[in-house]
Amino acid sequence: MAVIKRTPTIGLKGRYTGITPYNGLLLATNTYTCIAIRKFSDIVNEGDNVYEKYYQEYGVGPTVFAEHEVEGVNIITLQRNDGEFVFIPDAYIESFPLMTDVEYLRVSLLVDMGVLPNYIDYTLLQDRILNVVRELVNPPNNTVYISRVPTDGVISAGDHETLEATRTAGIVVSTTDYAERIRLQQLVDEQTLLIEDLSNKLLAYSTDL
Repeated sequence: MAVIKRTPTIGLKGRYTGITPYNGLLLATNTYTCIAIRKFSDIVNEGDNVYEKYYQEYGVGPTVFAEHEVEGVNIITLQRNDGEFVFIPDAYIESFPLMTDVEYLRVSLLVDMGVLPNYIDYTLLQDRILNVVRELVNPPNNTVYISRVPTDGVISAGDHETLEATRTAGIVVSTTDYAERIRLQQLVDEQTLLIEDLSNKLLAYSTDL
């Protein structure tokens, strides 16, 4: 039986699947990055027994191993997304990511606002942030959460009044750049329609003369 090698390139990251009896090594819930491609001779030169270390424990017999040795099978080192390493002969890789695959990550926008009074209502802030996120990114999931972390204590009423006076004096409620651009574009569109309408009326008046 011909040996089919599926050898990923170094740095290729994504979903990998394995052929029995190595299929249990590669989980569909994990992503893996190829970090090394080693020949049998390289491993032997390091003092390791290739068959005992990478074949025997999976129930692969010496005959198959000998065939792989002749065919130049490589041992692929994959690093799982949690940092663990997985070793698999490339003859037992069923599939690996395409070079055109696009990596997706879970993205969160974090804003550290420092220490603030506990009574502040953040509903308007959450709504404004959500609108900006939808306008500029429009991700499939867009929920804004508020997280409160307890501090070591409280401050005096006098200090609180001073801090609040400074904070609230600097609050400026303004429209977003994106929303302003949309507003201006709508204004331009309305004026363009008005100009076209006036031009048509002028043309019709000139024709009647």
